[in-house]
Amino acid sequence: MICKKCGTENNETAKFCRNCGNQLQQSDITNVPLNQNKQSYEKKTGKKWGVLLVLTVVIASIIAVLWITKNKNEKKIKEYKNQITQGNKYVEDLDYEKAEESYLKAIKIDPKRKKPYLKLADIYVAQEKYDKAVKILEDASKNVTVTEKKGEDKQDISEVKQEIETKKEEISNASEYTWVVKPEIEADDIYYLRGGDSREESVNERKKQMTSQYAICETTEGTYALIDMDGNWYKNLECERIATVYGFYFMRTLDKKSYYLDNNNMLGELTDFDQVSNEGFSGLKDQGLYYYQEGLRNIISDDETYEEYYQKLKNLNAIIPVKKINGRYEKINDNDEYIGEEKWEEEDKSKYALWKDDELITKFTYDECGSENDGLIAVKRNGKWGYVNEKGKIIIPLKYDDSWDKYYVDNSDLTGAQKEYCYAASEGYVTLVKNNKWEMRTTDNKLVILPGIFEKILPVYDGKCWVKKNGKWGVIQLNEAVMDKENNKTEKTNNQDETSKSAEELEAAVRNAASMDIVNITTADFDADGKNEAFALAAEGQEDTQWGWGYPTAEIWFINSSGECSCLKKDVNLSMNAVITAGDRTIFNVEKQEAQTSSVSYLYGVKNGQAYELNISGQYMGFNFNKDTGKYIAMNSYYSNSGHQYDEIYFAYSKDTGEFYEITN
Repeated sequence: MICKKCGTENNETAKFCRNCGNQLQQSDITNVPLNQNKQSYEKKTGKKWGVLLVLTVVIASIIAVLWITKNKNEKKIKEYKNQITQGNKYVEDLDYEKAEESYLKAIKIDPKRKKPYLKLADIYVAQEKYDKAVKILEDASKNVTVTEKKGEDKQDISEVKQEIETKKEEISNASEYTWVVKPEIEADDIYYLRGGDSREESVNERKKQMTSQYAICETTEGTYALIDMDGNWYKNLECERIATVYGFYFMRTLDKKSYYLDNNNMLGELTDFDQVSNEGFSGLKDQGLYYYQEGLRNIISDDETYEEYYQKLKNLNAIIPVKKINGRYEKINDNDEYIGEEKWEEEDKSKYALWKDDELITKFTYDECGSENDGLIAVKRNGKWGYVNEKGKIIIPLKYDDSWDKYYVDNSDLTGAQKEYCYAASEGYVTLVKNNKWEMRTTDNKLVILPGIFEKILPVYDGKCWVKKNGKWGVIQLNEAVMDKENNKTEKTNNQDETSKSAEELEAAVRNAASMDIVNITTADFDADGKNEAFALAAEGQEDTQWGWGYPTAEIWFINSSGECSCLKKDVNLSMNAVITAGDRTIFNVEKQEAQTSSVSYLYGVKNGQAYELNISGQYMGFNFNKDTGKYIAMNSYYSNSGHQYDEIYFAYSKDTGEFYEITN
């Protein structure tokens, strides 16, 4: 303590200055009463407990808020997922109305996630409500701000936005179509068999579907029929077996009769179906199978008797799949069993490569390969299909499933070993399926039929294709294909105008082609395409006009607008009926006398410049147009106790199908 008088420093407890003796002041010494200390301590301690109590309440409140928020979020997420799950289930049941309700509820719960928007777009597309699909995707573009994937698969939000925009663009640009045959046909399945002509193409070139207006209709009773693009069975023939050989259809009916349908859709009768379907006379003109062994080889050229038994192999112009196989083909194995060339290739488990213009254009990397068609070839790797072009470049990514479940390995009928495969491209289009959703793309990978509209889609023929919707089958015409077809038709017409033949030239062409005398020729624009075609009846001998038996032997010929001639039918007792006019179409009409009081009418028309036989051809007698009634009439001939009886049958003509159909009078 310092003395205020002299400034000397003293002990803190001194009462007098040790230098001057001055009494140190009491105010310089702090004396706190005991009870005052106690009150101060209690006051400070109370404040601390108050602060702690407030902090505890605040922390507890925060925890409670967080817990409530978390609980609400968990319930929200759970309800969101539940609505998505419910919506998915309704989609599986094809209950689109309830599915829409569920997805809309999911959006209301959480509008920032993409999944319900995309799901809604899918069901709108399935119902062909394209405007609504585009609108919901526009909403998604505005509202989606979070991603649903986590971890390494997590998307950047920009990728999500791009996914939405891509889907919207695809829907906006998808091609429209029109129904040719409404989805009302009940069938177990409709599909194509393998096609190709072994006399013209190697096995490597024949791993694709039949190119034909007819597909296979497998009925619910387990029988088979050929069905055309208008939904009609060919001549109402119900079959137990159907095969393809030489690019023709071969049929064995339930009554054990055997027929073939040639490239002109003309029916011929066979004596032995099995001989044909088992390639008993695929004969000595087979183009064999190519494989790779230090270069390209063919099993035919490996045969020592090649020069004696086989024609020369044709030049390869297409891209083909080949396997790298050790050893050579032996028709008979060690157990004296015959092994077909395709089975021999199938049993070898090596990979395929693609060969074009005398060289390999890919490595041996593919598990399966189809055959080139329309500039693309189907390839399979790691269980997924895609398509590559003639340079081996992938055009359609390998991410699709098998689209062809009726591919027969060792032959082309309904009895051989089969496996799942992939249809070839056709007419600029490719049929695809992924996760059981079918779609169609162009050969340059543009989406034209959106995934989910149809339950199944078959390859395109003549701008049309079979589709399955709501469990039933129908045929659609691709509007884009119609436009292309019309453009091509115009170009073709313009090109052919320069070389199209006159009526005199058409007659001269058939007289030169037929060995019999031309007794009738009808020249007309049969299919109303601006060009004339002709049908002719050629015959030997004299026509029996007294009893109406016609010519003893005769042929029906077709001459196209370029003067190319083809014999459609050779038969006995043929004569001319009046040519039929149906709208702007013309129908060639020939009568075959079968008995003195019975006959049948054969009717022929033209589609796309080619002759075809009408569905009712060969079924009725005396087909004609009655000017008085304005109706097409024929007679149904049958026998009763009263003798030969006839019923009049009335018909109308469909311009869309090019066929006559029965009507009531």
